[in-house]
Amino acid sequence: MPEITLSPAQMALGRNLLPPGAMKPRLSAAKLIPRSDWYTTEYLKQFVPRGKCQFNQPSCNSYATGKAYQTKYAQIVGKAGFVRPVSYSALHQEITGGNMDEGSSPLDSIRLNQEKGLRAATQQLPEWYSSPHQLASNDTTRLLQRADEWEDCPSGAYIVSAVLAMQPCDFGMWWCEGDVNAANGELTMNPGRKLGGHALVACGVVMGYKNSPSGVGILLNNHHGDSQTPSQTDERGNSIRAGIWGNDGFGIVPIERLDTDVPSFGAFALRSVYVNDEDLV
Repeated sequence: MPEITLSPAQMALGRNLLPPGAMKPRLSAAKLIPRSDWYTTEYLKQFVPRGKCQFNQPSCNSYATGKAYQTKYAQIVGKAGFVRPVSYSALHQEITGGNMDEGSSPLDSIRLNQEKGLRAATQQLPEWYSSPHQLASNDTTRLLQRADEWEDCPSGAYIVSAVLAMQPCDFGMWWCEGDVNAANGELTMNPGRKLGGHALVACGVVMGYKNSPSGVGILLNNHHGDSQTPSQTDERGNSIRAGIWGNDGFGIVPIERLDTDVPSFGAFALRSVYVNDEDLV
């Protein structure tokens, strides 16, 4: 397939530039910014969609991938906090055919999301499921939010570089006992027993972070609830309550942990997307 490059104007104004699934993930090496040029930034934080709690595994990968798409989408349309409603859990179950063992890494989820697209939440596609099952396909409800390039970020320094270039980063790491109830979402270097892998979105850099030996922290967004989404209702009308994680859904991880974990799980920054003009409301 030939390489396709779209200008910002084309991405913002083009209508149906490519059919769903036409663009496949194409990885490139992220540009590494020297440590001397690093600085604290929370610019991307304003564009990250709000929390909506995660209740099954490994849908965290769908959450992280979907949030990266939506963060970049909000940047392009220039609307902080703007987000179309997407059922991440339902999306994950659909794209894997109900097989909850699939999509278990960020790159797996990027590929699956690229093939299937993001689904809007509707009455026929409820937000939450208590058990996985396959959903009927309906291409007419796809949202054409497509990345034209993902950058491979093999270490914490590459993640910092991507964020400084205003690119949200979908990354994986070990999630440990101490991370579950970390005060203000501030993760430490010694969080205790590993519970399993987890996928999150990097959206900022914190220089002088107290829990990092080198003083560098990466601002992240978790999927375990914030003050705007402390409870949800499942498809049966039952109330689901979840605690607010970290600093209203945001946290900080020492860069050293990502240097250790990213080679095992992967990290990928979203360079750009294109959208339909009918979505620019």
